[in-house]
Formats: sequence, C-alpha cells, structure tokens
Amino acid sequence: KRTLPIRLVDYFAVIGLGQIMPEMKEKLNHSTVPEEVIFRPEVLDCFPEADTHAESAFPEHIGLFAFPDGLKLSRKEKPPGLFSFVLTNVSGVKIYGVCLVIHEELDHNDLHQAIFVPNEKERNVSPSSSPLPKWLHHRRMLSSKSEAVFAPKALVLLGHYPFYSPFEHFLAQLYRISLSESPLPIE
Repeated sequence: KRTLPIRLVDYFAVIGLGQIMPEMKEKLNHSTVPEEVIFRPEVLDCFPEADTHAESAFPEHIGLFAFPDGLKLSRKEKPPGLFSFVLTNVSGVKIYGVCLVIHEELDHNDLHQAIFVPNEKERNVSPSSSPLPKWLHHRRMLSSKSEAVFAPKALVLLGHYPFYSPFEHFLAQLYRISLSESPLPIE
C-alpha cells in the first residue's frame, strides 16, 4: 500500500514564456498584433528541484495545465487570476494544484529573443526585412506605456492533499508582497 508524503507542498513552480509556437512563427508578418502571438509554456523555475522527491516526480507537462492554449501576449495588463486543478498519475495518485496567473510587462530584448531565434539562413537578415511585427520594431524607439506588451506568468503550488484554500491564500499573499516596496521579486 502506498502512503502519501508528509508535507503540505511538494513543489512550487514558475511557468512562463517559452519559445514561440512553430506554427505561429510561420504566420508572423508586419501586421500581426501581440494578441495573435502564442508561445509554449515553459517551467522557468521549480523549488525544490524537479527530481528532489523520488516518490513524487515533478509533472513535466504542468505548463499545459497552467496554459492549455499556450501563452498569449496582451497590450494591456490583466488582473491576476486563481484556479485549481487535479492531476492523476498512472498509479492513480492525485496531485492537487493551485495556480496564480499574473501578467508582467515584457522586456523588449526578451520578447525579441523569444519571437525571433534565427536559424542559419536567417542570421544575415536585417530586422526590417524579417517577418517581425511592426509593434516589435517600434518598441525600440518608443517608451510610452501604450506600446507595452504583457505576458502571463503562472505561480503554481503542487501537493498530495487538497489544501486549495491555504494554497490560494499563500499565493495571494505572495502577490500582495510583490506589489509592496519589497526588494524581492514575486518568484
């Protein structure tokens, strides 16, 4: 008989912007707007490390639970949102999760790198002849808030017990602290 681990939380993970979806890269052109660009979700950080608990492996596909339709950019900051889910592994063991989705303004260089990772043929292509959207080219010259681009980021708590309320309260408090004058980042 299996026994569940004696800990409140198994993993805390941060899921965010990965690479652009391959099918999106082919569709990019100068008239593409930020809301049409979709990225793969990627685990940016995990505590403890993903292979720490031998009896409960970190679910590698967790990004798809946080962002089942991929990560979509936005020109407006959206309010944070909370949701919960249950994963069941092949042995029938359930893993309960709570996810806080926030939206952060993207740095131009990070956004450019995520959208345009050149292959060998593209290395000598000038930015003006690339398939990059106009708004990405213009962000270098403009600093106004109207040109800001936001991407969702998920903070996820995973555990073997359905402690949804404490998980939600913890993530909400973490978010509140991040809005204060605290020198610490949210993740």
